[in-house]
Amino acid sequence: MGDLVATEMKGAVDANAQYQANAVFADPRSVFAGQAICGDPETIHGIVLTGHAKADTKPVSMKSFHPKISGTACYAKAFEAALRRAVRTTSTQWGRTDVILSHRGFE
Repeated sequence: MGDLVATEMKGAVDANAQYQANAVFADPRSVFAGQAICGDPETIHGIVLTGHAKADTKPVSMKSFHPKISGTACYAKAFEAALRRAVRTTSTQWGRTDVILSHRGFE
């Protein structure tokens, strides 16, 4: 699933290059390798049945398949790496750079 999402997100970024959207694809798959759901350490929640918020539909919490605190650090690492690459390769004539992160939680 992660490969499919990454391919689609990268494709969206590449397709919008013709409009000078200045978007950058940040692929977090390598950062999450072996650490997603059921990983060690597990940085993405699996199915969560406890700790519901008011907006949750029971029995499954909205936390399911979303990053834990350590997972947000993984996303930050991928995001920062993409921005550093973009800064090195982006022309100064571009006004801004948007970074799109794909979500990898399925292996």
